[in-house]
Amino acid sequence: MIADIVSLICILAGALLSVCAAIGLMRFPDLLSRMHAAAKPQILGLLLILLGAALQNPHWATVSSLIVIVLFQMGTTPVGVHMVGRAGYRTKHLRSSLLFRDDLADAVARAESRERAAAQERAEADEARDLADAQDSAEAQDRAGDQHRAADQDGAEAQDRAVVQDPTADRSRAEPRTDGDGDADGDGDAGAGARPTAGGSSPAVCLPEGQASEPDERG
Repeated sequence: MIADIVSLICILAGALLSVCAAIGLMRFPDLLSRMHAAAKPQILGLLLILLGAALQNPHWATVSSLIVIVLFQMGTTPVGVHMVGRAGYRTKHLRSSLLFRDDLADAVARAESRERAAAQERAEADEARDLADAQDSAEAQDRAGDQHRAADQDGAEAQDRAVVQDPTADRSRAEPRTDGDGDADGDGDAGAGARPTAGGSSPAVCLPEGQASEPDERG
């Protein structure tokens, strides 16, 4: 009978603390206040409810399971609440006027200064890398232009050497070949190999070298 009364009191007290935690989450003004409302009454209320359950069923299997649950809640809830509060402080989700003492102000200021210095160093490194890339690109373009100019100069020098070694070939390619009549293809009106004589009466036939002209029997 006494165990039943104590168990009932523990369960009711735990339920009341859970209701208080829910009201605190809804009514408290900032993150840190709500964090306290969610952590402390919730853990204490859970402990009272589990104690009432253990008094109703005092067996080793039930008590051992309840002890594991209590240890798990007491090990994880403080760590989770601490991380939530720290994240809320870093993101400024709080009211500074409600803080009685700020133990993290100096640490946060040092961390922010380090972050600003690191960001500035990264920006300077990126700017220096961009400048180096631009300089490398300009140098590559200059080298490519020098190579093209050197190749053009080598080609011109090769053509000049070819002209110096064989000037007639260049002139023969540049000027058309003409005969005595002024024809560019060498075919005059008198036929191939014929030139007019001094008297202008008949053309003189050019004979091959070494062959004498036969006397004209008619004349």
